[in-house]
Amino acid sequence: MQTSVLINANCDWSIRCDSKFATFSPAEGNAETKQVKVTIAPNTTNEALNIPFSVILKGANGESKEIHESILVPEPSLTYGGDTYKVVYLNDGKFWMAEPLAYLPQGVEASDAPSADSKDIVFYPYSSDGTTCTALKDAASIKAKGYLYKALAVFGDSIKEGNIGKFEGAQGICPAGWHIPTRAEYIALLGYSNKSTYAQETAAIVDTTACYYDKNYNGSSVRILNEAGFNFVLSGTIANNSYQKMILSDSNCSVQSYLGNPSLTYVWTSSPHTATQFFAAMTTFNKTTYPEGRVTLAYADVNKGANQVRCVRDAK
Repeated sequence: MQTSVLINANCDWSIRCDSKFATFSPAEGNAETKQVKVTIAPNTTNEALNIPFSVILKGANGESKEIHESILVPEPSLTYGGDTYKVVYLNDGKFWMAEPLAYLPQGVEASDAPSADSKDIVFYPYSSDGTTCTALKDAASIKAKGYLYKALAVFGDSIKEGNIGKFEGAQGICPAGWHIPTRAEYIALLGYSNKSTYAQETAAIVDTTACYYDKNYNGSSVRILNEAGFNFVLSGTIANNSYQKMILSDSNCSVQSYLGNPSLTYVWTSSPHTATQFFAAMTTFNKTTYPEGRVTLAYADVNKGANQVRCVRDAK
């Protein structure tokens, strides 16, 4: 990000700024120098920044005067399709969407009726009482939970045996400059993934150095990710062409604020396992072993399933 500062002085001047986020060029000048370019580094604090700086005026008689100013830098965010999403800078050194995607591609309408015969590719979020699932069509629910997307909606192309590798790191449904996270990017956060047939692996991948790995969970957890600012939304999933009705209760979860939400949530990656399954970040809740919700990489069906989407910013 770049901005500028106008210096209106009839004497020599210099700028002092102790913030690592701002660089001034030139940092000193005279009465002939009026325009100063300010380069603002990416805001990695996850909150708005007020960057103070001082302009020191130096008179011909040796006297000086100091003027204090500041530049306001907003918190990281992403505006796409008319909606603004929170963005978080995580310990992997990347900017991630901190909310589920709620974007409808041009010409696509959301559906409330997943089925084996359905040609729909984007679905409303839903609630469940453990028995019946109800599509949530109000704007607040869509903003909070996002839509559930089939792979065709995510990547804009059908996945076949001959093309499964081409989607790795694809922009897909994400805005320009962002992409569908890869399996490797999620492993760097979570530390555990099921093995990949596409990569000819013979065992699961475990990375105990991952940013949010918890040895007790052999992966990460919803709680740990939320403490980091990821805001893991328990939006549920469509599997086998149906909204999944299982919910969190005192019998499988120890976090009171999670209760009543779907117990199984998937978030797409762009990495293949087979032609019919791609990797996705998956929740697992169990009162004995994973009461705060384990999060690892598992398999999601590209034809019969629909899942949450998050985007990650391209490297610059």
